[in-house]
Amino acid sequence: MMLLDSEFEEFRALPIILQHRMLVAELDTIAGVIDSWTGGGAEGDPTAARLLLLVGHFTQALPTHFATEEKSTAALLRDGADPEFRRRLLALDSEHPQLLACFQAAVQQLSDFCAADNTQPKALQPAITDLKLAIAEFRRHEAAEDQLFVE
Repeated sequence: MMLLDSEFEEFRALPIILQHRMLVAELDTIAGVIDSWTGGGAEGDPTAARLLLLVGHFTQALPTHFATEEKSTAALLRDGADPEFRRRLLALDSEHPQLLACFQAAVQQLSDFCAADNTQPKALQPAITDLKLAIAEFRRHEAAEDQLFVE
């Protein structure tokens, strides 16, 4: 019976890993919009508005995703986890507020850009740069969580 219990434990993280895949797919879409932006653009370039919609949707999903992860963390730690696993898991959970703040800041930057009806496409560059950094950090974070759950 012990074998079945340990096999079940491996499936506990499956919903989180599936959420990671969905979030990464959304990030891929956002990255695609960024990659297609030439940096020059013309008046009426829809890039900022598209990014605002996509990043806004992504950002709205993060609190629920992070809450699901933290609930899973609490259950794993309650069941008595290996000290190194525990340390790494808690360190990753502690990154959630900063990750959320980065994407919320990106939404604000994009919103401000769109509201200003800015016709200077280069003015979008700081938001793009910050968003690229946030995406890279989020990808690193999710990959580290995936690695931890499949070890």
